[in-house]
Amino acid sequence: MEPINAETWAAPHNHFIFWRIGQGLFYTGSLLDGTYNFVYDCGAEGFCEQFLNRAIDEFTSATPVIDFVVISHLHYDHCSGLYTLLQKSKVKKIYLPLLNKDKQFTLCILHYYKSLAQANDVDTRAYDILEFLYNGRDSDFLQRDIFLHEIETVFVSNSSGFDFRQHWEFDLLAPGINSKTKKFFRDNAVAIENMIKTEPGKKFIADFKKLNGYTPSIERALNNTSTVLIHKPLYRVRNPENGTASILTGDIDFTRILARKIKKATDDSGIYVFQIPHHGSKDNWVKLWNDGTVCASNTYVISFGYGNKHRHPHFPVINWIAQYSKKYSFVTQLEDYQYEIQ
Repeated sequence: MEPINAETWAAPHNHFIFWRIGQGLFYTGSLLDGTYNFVYDCGAEGFCEQFLNRAIDEFTSATPVIDFVVISHLHYDHCSGLYTLLQKSKVKKIYLPLLNKDKQFTLCILHYYKSLAQANDVDTRAYDILEFLYNGRDSDFLQRDIFLHEIETVFVSNSSGFDFRQHWEFDLLAPGINSKTKKFFRDNAVAIENMIKTEPGKKFIADFKKLNGYTPSIERALNNTSTVLIHKPLYRVRNPENGTASILTGDIDFTRILARKIKKATDDSGIYVFQIPHHGSKDNWVKLWNDGTVCASNTYVISFGYGNKHRHPHFPVINWIAQYSKKYSFVTQLEDYQYEIQ
């Protein structure tokens, strides 16, 4: 269960890749020699989108069918490549976050982030697709893309799980959204919808920030809606002392509640690879490790882009890993991380 080199990425058995795309996240898994394939997040920001497009091309050229895609949350750097991915490969199912079990509430937030992307003059086709999938209505932009009607969409509002042929198990942990952000969007839903219709782009953003109850934390709160994906084999593997589960966390804030859920889901398997959350590691990781909350893993994966504006990775986390002699791997524009579980 050691990382493998680029020449053997198509080897048989069960193969997983954190692709080198820089700021964002693109993770793929292929089970049983490519019989079953999945993607967790597909996005990048700024100049890193060129690296994402190359990764999508490489993956889809060998993988014409993707059994499911999970979009952890609605930030641009986790979903921007969705349009390209759907154009290049047949996707059977997409798991999308449904905040507060309310589709209109989720659409309200989606519209805000789409307008934010428009104000920054970036490609919004991924948000067009997400809007279509959430509301189920045709649009001029999407009428030619009939393939979208064939995709099964699953809205994740509660934690759930499924397996593939009694071979591999998948758990989705859905945290939802905090009460403060929920109240803000509920109280301002009508105003936001009216602004969307009449004030696209930068004026929308400026007026949005004038709404009663707005704070910068409202925007940051979307990180904590990230759906966590845990996947692991359902059979005994070699080197079980190293763990067999993989934990994908998006941008979620690592909390005691999340740690308990992860530990419960991995008690019988242990953790082999743990993706340290982009934003959630900053304030919580070291503190929660010191009180025994952080889940022990064989390898920690730290994904970031050189030159990013978020100051990833956070030094206290790197220092913690070095101090406790944990194995880790950087995933950047220059480095990927690949591994197999056989």
